[in-house]
Amino acid sequence: MKKLFGIVVLGLLLSGNAYSNAKVLETISMKCKYFTYKIDREKNYATVYKKNKASYWGIYAERSKIDEKTILPETTSRSEKSIEIGKGGYRLETYVKHSELTNGICKQCKIILDFKKLRRKGKGNWKGKPYNLNEKCKLIKS
Repeated sequence: MKKLFGIVVLGLLLSGNAYSNAKVLETISMKCKYFTYKIDREKNYATVYKKNKASYWGIYAERSKIDEKTILPETTSRSEKSIEIGKGGYRLETYVKHSELTNGICKQCKIILDFKKLRRKGKGNWKGKPYNLNEKCKLIKS
């Protein structure tokens, strides 16, 4: 049992973080009405984070190659989700056919976060009603 534990610990130490060598070139944060978003831009990749009311940063869009569409697999709460980080890594576009959230169901939802223009746009069906979102956000200086 001790040997097995030692092997597991050694494996974890040697594996490290797969993205630890990634150098973040730029971080942009913007505060919108309900959430705060942050993008970490590397040379060819970007990761987008979302902060909730409890001030916890969670990954909103996984580390994705810039100017290339990334398809995420289906989960129990949502259908296939596509992510595209374009415009040189400053614009995130997500699309979900069906997503069950804690406060409702979203169908054919498209959300665009533009970190250059500091805007959050979206459209789709929320709780059975169509919605359009066009929100101006504020730049957060770090």
